[in-house]
Amino acid sequence: MYNNNLKEAEKLIEKAKNPVIIPWRSGRRLEWFDSLINFANKYAIPVINYAGEVLNYPADMPMAIDNYNINDADLILSVENDIPYFPRYNNPNCKIIAIDVEPLYKNIPYLGIDSDIFLKGDISIILDSLNPKIEDNIIEERRQKIKEIKDREEKSKNEEILKLSKRSTINPRYLSWKIGKLNMPVFTDYQVDPRYSRPNKFSSYFSIPDAGYLGWAMGAAIGYKISTGMDTVVAVGDGSFIFGVPTAFGYAAKDFPVLCIIFDNSQWLASAESVKDVFKNSYAWKNNNFPGADLKDYDYGDIIKIFGGKNIIIEKPDEIDDGINEGMSIIKKNKKPVILQCKVDRTR
Repeated sequence: MYNNNLKEAEKLIEKAKNPVIIPWRSGRRLEWFDSLINFANKYAIPVINYAGEVLNYPADMPMAIDNYNINDADLILSVENDIPYFPRYNNPNCKIIAIDVEPLYKNIPYLGIDSDIFLKGDISIILDSLNPKIEDNIIEERRQKIKEIKDREEKSKNEEILKLSKRSTINPRYLSWKIGKLNMPVFTDYQVDPRYSRPNKFSSYFSIPDAGYLGWAMGAAIGYKISTGMDTVVAVGDGSFIFGVPTAFGYAAKDFPVLCIIFDNSQWLASAESVKDVFKNSYAWKNNNFPGADLKDYDYGDIIKIFGGKNIIIEKPDEIDDGINEGMSIIKKNKKPVILQCKVDRTR
């Protein structure tokens, strides 16, 4: 980090009418987490991707925004984020400030995402050193505008949750909301939607690393419990459950039991969505001929029984609370691992 770059960054922040912060893993350290909170709140800059690889900014704080069109942004502060947006993003007038321990990401040979200013160094030192001069009335106008957006989002979300709770089948967004109510550290490599689970504490949400490692979450949840003694919940798709090596998971979980929740959609949803995203008019997607699109329904969570655990099948929204309560009771009283195999809709 150089003083000239710092001053240039301050000038860009001062000129910006619609700045936005896009972090991804700046919540890896508590001091970085706190610095981002202070910076975003002080200057009333909305934070999207508040939950990325880890929780970077609390979902219940005023600057956490679920939906934001970055084409409207005239300044992006990319914080600890190797890919802050997809290459299809096109806004030549938008300035970009990269704040990162390694903003060039030399380990990614074809990154293709440029920035106007690179601020390399400790995230807290950089954010705490930035001191743009912005008039109080401008900050207050931003704050009020973001509050109105957030209030609309919350109202819409509450209405949606109410509707989903009355359905005969389980929507993944509703299950994400229920997982958030557990108030436990969540480890997930697929399906949990942080817009609905609403993580709000440091080290309360861990998602799949950018490098991949599908199946990582199951072992990570056990490792976290071993190191902290805290109860954890691991939430995975049916495919990532298989990639997590259920037998190895069960063997470790028998001594360090955690609650494992499977979003069982009985299909290769992640792969199918990738096909749809890249080949929107593909034969496979339009005719539902994607391999595995119509898998048989198996109670594969039963594998936990080999290690003395229990698999609880959940098929309706009103069964979720009882299943969670039963599962946590078994974990706390009997010290046995529990899987909740939730039959969810074939959608996100």
